[in-house]
Parts: sequence; structure tokens; C-alpha cells
Amino acid sequence: MSSGESGAAAIMRRLNPGAVGRHQGREVVFIEDVRDSESDSRWYRIEYRSNPAGTRAIAICLSNPWNRNDVTAGTEASSGHVYTSGGLCLGSGSHQNVSTSRYSLEQAVLRARYWAVAFSVLKETGSFPNP
Repeated sequence: MSSGESGAAAIMRRLNPGAVGRHQGREVVFIEDVRDSESDSRWYRIEYRSNPAGTRAIAICLSNPWNRNDVTAGTEASSGHVYTSGGLCLGSGSHQNVSTSRYSLEQAVLRARYWAVAFSVLKETGSFPNP
């Protein structure tokens, strides 16, 4: 993104300088690859959609290492916290629309990274860990 970057771009650059970003309409979209752990090294591809200020954001799983053709990897949203659309449930009151999201970009990124680790734990143990 350019030197006249939005608040969202500055937030994402701080969290992951290698994330790919672009403006899409009234939203800023970033994509990053998230590893579940250093030992297992399974990679998830996550898209973040944010308002330009970075105060409202959502996260979408684009690729799940447990099933490249199904981002839910056969789980129900109630247990895997991922919808068939790829949208991640970031917590209570989670929305799949940037304009109504109660999570900032930083919160969405940190929660999506936690989700990637927790989803792998779910697939390995049958239980999604809650913090």
C-alpha cells in the first residue's frame, strides 16, 4: 500500500509487514498466511476486510489445510467457528459485515490467528479450546 496509507494499512503493516493489501470499494482487504504451530506447520490463508480506519473488521478463511476444498473441513459452525462462506466467528456478537462488526482490524487478526491454532486442536482432539 502507498505511503499515504490508511489506519488499517498501518495496523496491518505493524502486525504483518508481508501481508498483501488492496482497496476494494469502501473496504481495505488484506491476506495473510497463518501457521497453526511451528511443529505442525499447517498453513491457513486468511482474508481480513476492514474499514479504512481499522476500527471495524471481519476475517474469512480462504484456505484450510485440513480440507483444501471445504474451509469448514466438515465441521459445524457451532464447533469449528467457521461458516461455509469462510467467515470466522470471532466471538460473541460476531458479524460477517464490516460495517456492523464490533471487532477492530487488530482484534480480527489476533482472533483469526488464535482460531487457526484452535481449529487444528479441534481436528486433532475433537475439542475447540476456549481461552
